[in-house]
Amino acid sequence: PVASVASEAPSASPSSEVTGTSTNAPSSALVVTEAPVTPPTTNAPTGTESPVLSPEKCTFCESGIPDPEAEVAGTGGSTCAQVKASADEDINGSDTCGFIQAVESSCCPDLCTFCESGITNPDLVPGAAGQTCAQIGDLAPTFTEGSAACTAIQAAEITCCPQSLDGACTFCNEGIANPDLVHVGGQTCAQIEVLAAGNTEGSDTCTVIQEAESTCCPQTQDVACAFCNEGITNPDL
Repeated sequence: PVASVASEAPSASPSSEVTGTSTNAPSSALVVTEAPVTPPTTNAPTGTESPVLSPEKCTFCESGIPDPEAEVAGTGGSTCAQVKASADEDINGSDTCGFIQAVESSCCPDLCTFCESGITNPDLVPGAAGQTCAQIGDLAPTFTEGSAACTAIQAAEITCCPQSLDGACTFCNEGIANPDLVHVGGQTCAQIEVLAAGNTEGSDTCTVIQEAESTCCPQTQDVACAFCNEGITNPDL
């Protein structure tokens, strides 16, 4: 008899089952992979578009604040440093920036100017206070422009940095024998010479200045006073 051998047929997998991780899938099976996410496209610049500029920071006391802890009137007790910090967070042209800049003079007022083109003689002492022109120049920036103290300081400019004038007052044209000699009034001959350069020839001030020439640069007399031309008989008498 012919023996029949029955072999167990493999069970078929349900057609609806999806095994994404199976490695035994037949070679003819379609493998589906996830499509990459495409980032959104942006319009590339054409080269004719103007770049967007960042707004300019609100400017406030850009040269510095002499006293950062000084309180600013009308700000509810804010200090100059705090107002400056607020300015750094704002932009020029805004209403807030306009208010901030309105109090700028309280935190960084214009400082007193003195001999901006330079001091001619730093060691010259122009007044009775005993301060040299160099010392006065250092003192000026500690006061505000237009203050009474600044006005008094700037009065020394005619001595410390006189302007060159056409037809300036002449004084001791042949030189001063002793510049440190003190004339009546307490000014030295050197100081008087500087004052002359700041005044015009023929002015009342120039006339007064030239009166000091007899002290600062006395002229030798053309004809000396005659005295015992034939000699002195008794010098010890």
